[in-house]
Amino acid sequence: MMLLHVADIHLGYRQYGLAEREEDIYRDAWKVAEIALREHVDAVLISGDLFDQAKPPIRALREARLIEQKLAEQGIKIYAVLGDHDTPKYRDYPPHVLLDHVRVLGTSSTSLVKELGSEPDGRRYVLVGISYQGRGNRARRMLRELLGKAGSAMAGGVGILMMHQGIKEFFPLDAQLSVANIPGTARYVAMGHLHKRIKQDMGGRLLVYPGSIDIIRRDEIRDWEKNGKGPVLVDLSGDEPKAEMLKLDIRPQLVVNADYRNAIWMVREALRKTLSTGSSALKPIIHLTLMVPQVVDRDVVDDVSRLIGDKALLRIRVKRRGGEEDRRIPAAVDDVAVIAELLQGNRGLARMIYEFKEALASKNHGLASQLAEEIVRDYEHQWRLILEGKKTGKPRTLADYVGGHP
Repeated sequence: MMLLHVADIHLGYRQYGLAEREEDIYRDAWKVAEIALREHVDAVLISGDLFDQAKPPIRALREARLIEQKLAEQGIKIYAVLGDHDTPKYRDYPPHVLLDHVRVLGTSSTSLVKELGSEPDGRRYVLVGISYQGRGNRARRMLRELLGKAGSAMAGGVGILMMHQGIKEFFPLDAQLSVANIPGTARYVAMGHLHKRIKQDMGGRLLVYPGSIDIIRRDEIRDWEKNGKGPVLVDLSGDEPKAEMLKLDIRPQLVVNADYRNAIWMVREALRKTLSTGSSALKPIIHLTLMVPQVVDRDVVDDVSRLIGDKALLRIRVKRRGGEEDRRIPAAVDDVAVIAELLQGNRGLARMIYEFKEALASKNHGLASQLAEEIVRDYEHQWRLILEGKKTGKPRTLADYVGGHP
């Protein structure tokens, strides 16, 4: 049994508002399909966030339909779970219902278990999919219950567990479970949600986060430089599963932090190294953080822009300091920790509020709306207590009710 495991595709995502970035994601998705066809896999597993939104652009739906049809023509099955981005709100349908050949597992209206087939020796391959369960205590309880059912369903076969969740050992800021919660009957655990690549040996079993197929956020650049981006080719034919992390040729992204006096040299060097590798025909994206004094005698931004020309896509962040003297760029502030302190240590809610702020700052109104709905939904009980307190003349804040939760 050969599988291609992929997650966090985010069809329809337009990073930085650039049309080129939306095209990049479509191009990456087609490359994943080409790998599935070339390797003659039995099935493709999509561990959440096939789409960037529960109501994606028409173009994203069209590309998904073309890809699924291409795979179906060659007899390749496609199974998916919903992720936090493409899970609909208010009992709406997910966009996947418009696809003819993608079977979604583990929602309130779809099955949890799918038999993938068997070998002549009687070996059975059992796939269990659990779609994204959200945040909060209620979601955790539901997840534990579903994992119990999954463990029983996979017993006696080669179990494949597909989920879109955070695991404490790898994603402590947004964890709904730990490795200890994974059923022992799962031979291969096909995870999604974490955009970094992880392959964890669990004593003859494997837990894998393939990561996103492209650089969705700036903080993924370092992991991409080290491990690449792409799907995972999974071989379940032996006594133990084997997983090969494949690398796609994607648009390079670079981070450059420079003082205004050496910015030209540092950007030129970064650009030279990137173009000399010849690894991608796509223009790189350069993220330049430029340290300048309050008053500078030349327009460094214009100088850098002229240097770059049409060789790269440039994003500049200017940080002004108080005086002419050299100062080290201060260590990054853990914004989530600061918010969590105000919420009695509730890092889960703090992370949601931080992501909401970032979505507003990047003008991603769809994501901002989704996060606002999640904050209201997951902490509905606490909001009700606050409103009741106002009615009784004993007003309190959210922080009074959320302390003690991770």
